[in-house]
Amino acid sequence: MKLRNIVLLGVPSLFILVGAGYLWQKTQVTKISVANIGYFKGLSFSPDGKQLAILGSRTNSIYGYVYDVQTRSKVCDLPAPNRNLNGSSFSYTANVMFPEWSPDGSQIAAIYSNNEQGPKIPNRAFGGVKAAGFRPAHVTKIAVWNAQNGHLSRNFYYAPPSEDSWAGPLSFSSDGSKLVTYRSPASVLDATTGTRLQLIKGGMDDAFVCKTNEEWNLIAVNNEYGTRFHVFDDRTKKVVWKPKLDIVEEFEWSGDVLGVIDGPNSRVKHSKTTSRLLLWDTRTRQTIPSPTGYGNISWLRFHPRERNLCFVQSHWLYASKTAKPKLMQELVCWDYEQHREVWRYPLATRVEKLEWSPDGNSLAVVLARADNLYITPMHLLVLDRYGHLRVDKNLNRDQFAWSPDSSQLAYAVEMLSSGGGRIEIIQVAK
Repeated sequence: MKLRNIVLLGVPSLFILVGAGYLWQKTQVTKISVANIGYFKGLSFSPDGKQLAILGSRTNSIYGYVYDVQTRSKVCDLPAPNRNLNGSSFSYTANVMFPEWSPDGSQIAAIYSNNEQGPKIPNRAFGGVKAAGFRPAHVTKIAVWNAQNGHLSRNFYYAPPSEDSWAGPLSFSSDGSKLVTYRSPASVLDATTGTRLQLIKGGMDDAFVCKTNEEWNLIAVNNEYGTRFHVFDDRTKKVVWKPKLDIVEEFEWSGDVLGVIDGPNSRVKHSKTTSRLLLWDTRTRQTIPSPTGYGNISWLRFHPRERNLCFVQSHWLYASKTAKPKLMQELVCWDYEQHREVWRYPLATRVEKLEWSPDGNSLAVVLARADNLYITPMHLLVLDRYGHLRVDKNLNRDQFAWSPDSSQLAYAVEMLSSGGGRIEIIQVAK
């Protein structure tokens, strides 16, 4: 009798424990309808998590909006600039991305590019082979809005037009006085005037992507094609690590560890056929044991608080000599302090985006469509820190954003023929 009571009482308890992740995702959803957004290009929560900036790829005079998360009401429009900085005829058709809030929540900055071009420059060389001819330099710009009323307060160049600038993430300094850009050319800008305060090259003349480790005064840098890579000590102005690599596909800092994915280079004779992950310890200036035997590795992401990292493992499965091979992918979590695998999760299609929540308790993954016809949806998966699935949602674009406290996840669900769309925000269980 006692055993029966335990079993009967355990059924709802088990349902609550196992099904909790699915119950809250069905009931605690905030929906925001957005008119005339075009394609969703960027989402970003305000520092207090109460507002959401939404950017789109546009053909008219509005680049985005700010919405109140609680009331779902629009706070303000984020209007496009009405002139090119060089005085040329302005086109509203633009690529707008990487919305970034100032630390006090009063400003929103974003990268954009439209029809403005720089002066003619030589075509870039690759692999030491000089390219013939000239082309206009690519011009990237930064817009800064007042977050409460949408007033476009500043509009300036990402870099001088002759420098061939390419869009990349940007961030405000902790006091909001500076903007830091991380892609060619990586720079520190005055957030008020747009004046360049520092050009970040990391000891490499053709630097394309630079990632800094402020705690250790180190800069990891590679060129446009990933064929040159090193770590530069900004204090001593010396290169402290220059591994022999084929092509650097990704690199990320996490405190005192740098992760680098070295991929195969088809232009190099006897290049390896799969990628490998290298981990470098800033304290000892030596490599540490890395995951091996995983085939091709991509999407390296360090856990924000623990000595873990995750990556996507890929390999081709050949069922027979005549059958078409199938791409198999798994998400792997690896403990780089104890040098062991923690968990793995099978993936149905390739990864489009991957990001830990700020507190490290959840991992959001966007999976590509199962076809190339835009008939099947993308999928948003949310796993907990142990690799258990908590959310599986259909969505239209690979855009999502975590709130600063990790309690909310916003994502783009639907695009309408009218040019509008819908954002959903779910409350993430702790």
